Amino acid sequence: MPTAIIIAANGFTTETTNPCLAAIADTTSPTTDPHRVFVFDRTPRAELTRAWNAGARLASEFGCETVCFLNNDTRPYPGWLAPLVDPAILAKIGRAHV
Repeated sequence: MPTAIIIAANGFTTETTNPCLAAIADTTSPTTDPHRVFVFDRTPRAELTRAWNAGARLASEFGCETVCFLNNDTRPYPGWLAPLVDPAILAKIGRAHV
């Protein structure tokens, strides 16, 4: 089952969000790291926890096994996803806030 990557975007600016999405695409593989990416706006109207909760609910609806929360200024490095979600999967935690 895929991992949900939830991105909380502060005002959803392309200057910060697009490089984050590109870094995720460059450092993950649909074959070895099956995942879905969800981006939520966290403007003053939508607090961070509300954005992440909305993402977690949607991830559950899409059948995602684990959830990884990121801010939109994150720039992941190669191999970042598996070490974060594998322990949760092995321990059968279901969802892990990392």
